[in-house]
Amino acid sequence: MGSAETRLVISRSEFEAIPPDEEYPIEPLYNALIGDSPNVTQQHFEEAFSDLTQGQQLLMRLGAFDSNVLNGGLTQFFWNKPDAIFAVRDDIDTLGETELLQNYEWAVQSLIGSRERWIELKQEWDRGKQSPNFETFRESYELLKLNWFDHAYFDYRETPGGPLHRGLGHSLMTKLAEFVRQRPSEFIAEPLVD
Repeated sequence: MGSAETRLVISRSEFEAIPPDEEYPIEPLYNALIGDSPNVTQQHFEEAFSDLTQGQQLLMRLGAFDSNVLNGGLTQFFWNKPDAIFAVRDDIDTLGETELLQNYEWAVQSLIGSRERWIELKQEWDRGKQSPNFETFRESYELLKLNWFDHAYFDYRETPGGPLHRGLGHSLMTKLAEFVRQRPSEFIAEPLVD
């Protein structure tokens, strides 16, 4: 960890009082530890990632992963965060999400199998940063065809005659919340007591 304190300064009891949320398990923790924290900002994700604890890095990577998938699917995550693709694979493995890990690895293989054309599209996009050609981004969806991953990630899992199963994303966010709650020292620095 770098010289600047990146953990939120709150007491252990304040950390433990962050309310759980059944529907969005990581949201209260993420909002308290990252979203509302003056110590960790989006800038850390972009510029000073190495200053963060390993737990904070995992939380921020999986937060970026989840928000990209929720916004535009796995294809959007690959497009926006290509440098995090393999680290996210390891993060999913760390949390023990074997079904999601298998699906993610298949999706990465899809990307690898289409890498030459995908790289061409990404380079074209990057050259036009001031006036991006959205057609290149749209074409990446057609190239990778990852709708199956997105359906498994959300609550769209087929259960003929049975109850609706929550998607793999909900399970990942539940495990992520457990991971954070079990490692408070990775996320908070308790205030000094006089």
